Amino acid sequence: AKATDALINGADPRGQAALQGLADGDDPGKRYAAVVGMSSIARRTRVEQNRDWAVGELQKQLQAKDVELQQTAAVAVARSRVPGVLEAAVQEPNVAEDVREESIKALGLLGTDTSVAVLKPVCEAGGKDAVLAAAAMGNIGRRLSEEGEGKSPKAMDAARTLIKLAREEQVPYIKAELGLSVGQIGESAVTPAIE
Repeated sequence: AKATDALINGADPRGQAALQGLADGDDPGKRYAAVVGMSSIARRTRVEQNRDWAVGELQKQLQAKDVELQQTAAVAVARSRVPGVLEAAVQEPNVAEDVREESIKALGLLGTDTSVAVLKPVCEAGGKDAVLAAAAMGNIGRRLSEEGEGKSPKAMDAARTLIKLAREEQVPYIKAELGLSVGQIGESAVTPAIE
C-alpha cells in the first residue's frame, strides 16, 4: 500500500521495484495485491512515467502462463480504464478466453478510435468473440459519431466493417447482432458508409 500511494503521488523507483518484486513472486496473494496496486497507479497517478510503467507491467501480467494471474490482471486492467492495455489483451494470442472476452466488453465502454482497428480482425474471424467485438465497435462508433457530429472517419470505418460483415454472415443471430451494432453507430455515420 505504501508503494502504491507513493507512486500515485510522485516518482518512486523503490516503489516500482517493490511492486514488481511482488508481482513476479510466488505468493498468489501478494501477486494479486501488486497487480491491483498497479491498476490504481495506472488510473490515478498524475505522473506520466508512473502510468507508463504501470500499464507496461499490467500488459506483461496479461501474458503470464498462470491463468489465475491473467484473470487478476484482467480485473486490474478493467479497473485501470486504460484502453491501450485492454487492446493489448484482445490482441494477445495466449491470453485466456474469458480475459479476452472481458477486455472486448470493456473496450465497448472505454475504447477509442484506435480500438476500432483492434476489434476489426476479431469481428472478421467470426465466432462468439465476433459478436462481442461487433457490440463493442457499435458502442465506440456511436461515441465517435456523436463526438465528431457524424463526420468521424473511424465511426464510418466501424460502420463499413459491420455492414460488410452483416452482409456476409450466414448465422441469423450473429447477423442480427451485427445489424444492431450498425444501428447503434447512428444515421450520420452509417448513411455515408452505406453509400
